[in-house]
Amino acid sequence: MRRAIGWLTAAIIITLIFGSTYAALQQLGRRSANAAPAAAAAAQVQLIGSETLTVRRLGLTPDSGVFVIVYGADDRPVSGTVTLHGSLPALPVGVLQAARDSGSDVVTWQPEPGLRMAVVARSAAGNAVVAAGQSLTP
Repeated sequence: MRRAIGWLTAAIIITLIFGSTYAALQQLGRRSANAAPAAAAAAQVQLIGSETLTVRRLGLTPDSGVFVIVYGADDRPVSGTVTLHGSLPALPVGVLQAARDSGSDVVTWQPEPGLRMAVVARSAAGNAVVAAGQSLTP
């Protein structure tokens, strides 16, 4: 009986150690996914009012890289570097409002099954919001 309790205790401790390690590494990886979008959003916030994004738009895929979308005061996309089914994708209104209220918002966004994006949204001049993101697939 004592031997079984000892093995059970060891199994629980080992499970907690491996579970904690997994959770820490998963969070580290998820937070590092915000670095490139945060830099892209910050750069675009500086450009608001001086120019709009006039680059060729790519389709939003797990391999599309870092993208930027600018939303106007009416929460509609004004310009961007990606499309989803031929039009600029729309973030949930709550994300845009949270970015306006607190200056920025960081979310995981799934516009459709199979596409999970790390998104950083920042408020900009004229009640606009700049959202930048990248796929969480890599």
